[in-house]
Amino acid sequence: AAGGMGIVYRARQRSTDRIVALKVILSGAMATEEELRRFRIEATVAARLNHPNIVSVIEVGEDRGQLFFTMPFVSGPALRTRIMNGPLPFAEAVDIVRQVAQGVEYAHGQGVIHRDLKPNNILIDADGHPLITDFGLAKQVDLEHSLTATGQILGTPGYMAPEQASGAS
Repeated sequence: AAGGMGIVYRARQRSTDRIVALKVILSGAMATEEELRRFRIEATVAARLNHPNIVSVIEVGEDRGQLFFTMPFVSGPALRTRIMNGPLPFAEAVDIVRQVAQGVEYAHGQGVIHRDLKPNNILIDADGHPLITDFGLAKQVDLEHSLTATGQILGTPGYMAPEQASGAS
C-alpha cells in the first residue's frame, strides 16, 4: 500500500521468521531532509504507543541509507473496504467505534493526536478487531516538535475536525 509519504510492503523479518509490514519513505533516496525528519518522528511516535487497537512498531532502522520501520502484518482489510461492501451490522459497527475510541483515548493519554483518522487508516485484523495505523500526520503535544508546522492544514478534508480544517490545531 502507498500513502502520501510512505509505501508499505509485506515482508519477512529474517531474525524472527515472521511476516511483517515494512514501511519506507515513498521518495526513497530522493527524500528531502523534511521528509526524513517527518518519517523519523512518525516512527518514534508510533513506537511509543502500545494498545490492542493501535498497530505497534516492532523495529526502526536504516539500511543502506533507506529509513524503515516494521509493524505486525495485519491480514484483514481497511475499514474503508468493509464499508464499501455495504453497511455493517449495527452491533459490529458499534463495537468497531468503541474499540477505535479506546485506541484514540489511549493515544491522547500519551500526548499523541492522530490528525488523519479515517476508514483507510483503520485495519481490521483476522479476529475482526480494528487497529489504528498511519501516524504520519500525528502531533506529539508534550514535545516541542510535531510532524507539521503550526497552522499547516494536513489530513483528509472529508474527515477533518472543523478546528483542524481551519488551521487552528
